[in-house]
Amino acid sequence: MEAIQFTEEQRRWSETSLQLGAIAKSLSGKQEEATNNNFIGESLIKNGYFDQTIPGSKSPILGNELVQNGNFEEKSAELITNGDFIDGTDDWGNDGGSTISVGTHQGRFDVADINITNTSTGSRITQPFNFVINKWYEIKVDVYLESGDFKVDAADSSAPNDWITTSQTGKWQSLTGYFKAASTTTSDIFLRSDSGTISQFYVDSISIKQLDPNDRWSVGSGWSLGDGFAENSTSASSSSYLQSESIALTNGALYQIQFDLDIISGSTSIGLSGTGAFGQIDTSDRFFTTSGTKTIEAFYSSSKPNYLRFVGGANTNYKVTNISVKLIEAVDVDLWETITNSLDSTIVFSNGFVTLDYDGTDGGLAIKQSDILIVNDNYTVVIDYQMISGEAKVLLGGASTDLTSTTRETKTFNSQATGYDDFSISRKTEGQAMKMIVYSVAVYKIDNSDWTLGSNWSIDRGQGLKGSGVGNNNAVQSFTAVAGQTYRIEYKISSYTQGSVRVQIGGTNGTANASVGTFIENVVATNTGDIAVQNVQVGSDNFIGTIEYIKIQSGEQSDTLDMTDPAPKALWVVAPGNLKVTTMAGDVTTINGLEADTFIDWLRIKKVWLTDTTISDIIGIY
Repeated sequence: MEAIQFTEEQRRWSETSLQLGAIAKSLSGKQEEATNNNFIGESLIKNGYFDQTIPGSKSPILGNELVQNGNFEEKSAELITNGDFIDGTDDWGNDGGSTISVGTHQGRFDVADINITNTSTGSRITQPFNFVINKWYEIKVDVYLESGDFKVDAADSSAPNDWITTSQTGKWQSLTGYFKAASTTTSDIFLRSDSGTISQFYVDSISIKQLDPNDRWSVGSGWSLGDGFAENSTSASSSSYLQSESIALTNGALYQIQFDLDIISGSTSIGLSGTGAFGQIDTSDRFFTTSGTKTIEAFYSSSKPNYLRFVGGANTNYKVTNISVKLIEAVDVDLWETITNSLDSTIVFSNGFVTLDYDGTDGGLAIKQSDILIVNDNYTVVIDYQMISGEAKVLLGGASTDLTSTTRETKTFNSQATGYDDFSISRKTEGQAMKMIVYSVAVYKIDNSDWTLGSNWSIDRGQGLKGSGVGNNNAVQSFTAVAGQTYRIEYKISSYTQGSVRVQIGGTNGTANASVGTFIENVVATNTGDIAVQNVQVGSDNFIGTIEYIKIQSGEQSDTLDMTDPAPKALWVVAPGNLKVTTMAGDVTTINGLEADTFIDWLRIKKVWLTDTTISDIIGIY
């Protein structure tokens, strides 16, 4: 069989970890088994989200982008003269006996042939460059190293550290680096040997551009700019900031703040500093511990500066980009009906809330959504509100619940819809003045028919399956398990106080858990029993907490990992041991005694077997 050869670069960029211990015996053909398993559900209210604290749907109308260069893609014009060598060696000098000429080399034309002829660091090719203190620059070089090694740098007083280096010979390489100017000066950049050896290399092009040329961002110690991102290194302190220029923010206005966060290493909170704009909001709403796109909705307070400040803990490496701030100009009020048939009463939809002001004359005052309820069905209502004066009420059909709190309150209650199918918030008593602010409202239908709940359990729509700690019993769903079948169980504990909980299926208990988190496991049913969420006492403590959802899936187990799509051409063994495979030709064979870091490019592999494979970690090369 013909060996398939890979360059080191192909090998490096095409690795895909296969971690056999984690994925072998995996499930295929999954089928959802538990019903009514998402205890939160979706709110029936449209556009009931006026603030970030309560679940529901929202339809913000956003203003223009207020952050400039939030994606860090602004660059200056080209700062290198004749960097493509079209004008021969013009604008380039040579020191210490080095030579430069331009011609056709390694399949490309207008290429600089550079020879570093002695071991002195002064043997180099040069061009004057205008450095500006504390500014960041991007450098790109297309280079072919014939012999020796290669780097681009400058005097440490201008910009310390090597900007680009390579010792890989025999191929064209497109290299990118970044550097920060240490002073404002005009001095040479150097193309030379990295280690002071006699070297020859071809340069097809070299480019340097300043990043953030319009000074949209201030970059603190330990921060750096790259092409499309700002990066915080592990050397940065917890008081080192990435700071935007001043943003046009209005006191009391509501804004949407978004950014992409990529945590590379470390485990700490990262987000908006309390010393910048929006720093008055709770820490938990502006700091994050996971990568992803982050969205914050917050009012701006003029007690804080009008610039963003990003900060994280020490010893953490992370990147931020796509930073955005937009005014939430309005919400889609067309989804709400308004009733204002008293003389001087008003309903005003503002940024993030609605104000109802009833003057106490005859007539009504209400906001309403029609035809969203089913008469005689039960619902959970979650409303975030504050009474400025008087009293109000919530109506589910004809069922009324009073709103009386003069401090901001999140009120949750269950009620049956009676009489008709509309939902409304209104003044309580005709002729009695009242004023209130509604920040958000959500309505969830209660349907617990799929679950038989023990005394410890209840279902609150909008929150989850709740354990109250009052009894050592279970929440059960009728189900006929298949003995010997493997089931994948996943559930999320969103709040936890005491005790522990586990899921049983077909007579087999899963692992008991006693903390907030998402838990996943595979269990094999031993009989045809039901699905049960079981209270597991810790000492004498019953479970108190909330389970947001449960997913149970079944499927067939596979003893092999099929790698035909796409078909791997090679495997790289990370851990030592034996490897059982099916080849692309259909032969089943076991390769015994493989050592760690073995590269198998002499066998095209179709499947990897769990049985008879003792290696726990391999990498597939595609």
